[in-house]
Amino acid sequence: DIQYITPIGADNTNTNFGHNHSVFSLIKSEVSNLFKGNCYCHILNSSVKISHHLLLVDIESSLSQLYCHFSSSSKRVAELKEYFEFVEEDYLCLLQHIEIRWLTLYISIARLLKVYDPSSAYFLNMDIEDEAKCPPSIKFFFHQM
Repeated sequence: DIQYITPIGADNTNTNFGHNHSVFSLIKSEVSNLFKGNCYCHILNSSVKISHHLLLVDIESSLSQLYCHFSSSSKRVAELKEYFEFVEEDYLCLLQHIEIRWLTLYISIARLLKVYDPSSAYFLNMDIEDEAKCPPSIKFFFHQM
């Protein structure tokens, strides 16, 4: 029975929580004691972002820099593929984390974990010329892990 609903949790879009003809307003017209609950996934993501400064590494920034390092150079990708061959793993490209789409973060981290060994070897064994082109934060990332 709809009368037993007390909170409703959803994403904070106008469709869900707008003033005119939203899901919340339509249900609220039937259930007077209904409470609005924000999307718990967004709340969790925001909480992590706020406490993110306590981590040793800014994983979102690192993922973005790692992706950009390879997406702009086919030569770097070819060199990385050699490391995959050396450790006898199939090449998997890093996935782009899009900051406004927080749902991509887990997928990007999971992929980084799958390719961590060859990627780490690539960055930790750079020659001086390539190292000069590598953002210091990427080297720091692999030295800290």
